[in-house]
Amino acid sequence: MIPATYARKVGRIRIQTHQRIFFSHSLGRNVIVQFYYPKIRGFNPSAVPCLLFNDGQLLESMDIKRILRKLYTRNQIKPCVLVAIHSNEKRVDELGTSKTFGFKNLGIKSESYQKFILDELLPKLSISKDLFIIGFSLGGLSAVDISINHPDIFRGVGVFSGAFWWRSEKFNVNKPDANLIIPHKISKLTKPPSSNYWFQTGSLDEMNDRNHNGIIDSIDDTKIVINSLLDNGLSQNRIAYLEKLGGRHTAETWAIMLPQFLVWASKLAQKKRSHLF
Repeated sequence: MIPATYARKVGRIRIQTHQRIFFSHSLGRNVIVQFYYPKIRGFNPSAVPCLLFNDGQLLESMDIKRILRKLYTRNQIKPCVLVAIHSNEKRVDELGTSKTFGFKNLGIKSESYQKFILDELLPKLSISKDLFIIGFSLGGLSAVDISINHPDIFRGVGVFSGAFWWRSEKFNVNKPDANLIIPHKISKLTKPPSSNYWFQTGSLDEMNDRNHNGIIDSIDDTKIVINSLLDNGLSQNRIAYLEKLGGRHTAETWAIMLPQFLVWASKLAQKKRSHLF
């Protein structure tokens, strides 16, 4: 629920947005970052959860301001700041897995992208230490990779149709599930990550079924990642999984599912830092 000090104004709440451009030395380019937050008197971004979105340029096409207004009006989420990190034509290089690249050097700039977030972007922002990281498709792959590379930083991770097919070697028809990078990296962790995880897939994300088990790869690969987290010791109650019947690998489907993630994130943040609200 929205705190009482905010609830009186929720009926006429507006979503404030502004854009900043950061030059990243790690990436060697300018990065557009869009901020979304409720326009409420006395709002303090350093005292509310911060949600970082890979592929943040997609939020506008999802009509994110309408989604946020509806959730605030219904008292379903607490105040938060959304930080939308825009990708560009180099997203396949940047939104990958660091240190272990995809086959044929896919994601070769992923470590530089992660350095941008952690060493260049976050230190410049007056935001909460209560951090979440979220992504769509390749952005979801990157979000999980960042969370397991830095297992004590992020309170929660959100993944929409994550590209967990990312593999270190050429696809082998005789070993169709071999060389998947994220499950391998999770298996090498010395302790479970401190993050909580929220995964979403769609039954029509794709048609591929490489191992011929009757389950499309998007769903199969996500469940492999979930099982890897469980095998590493992460408790079941720290993992949420939603499968959208008829859901596709599109911003339209992700927009339908996004409110459920935001409610989950808000409830999770409330458990940790309720004294701030």
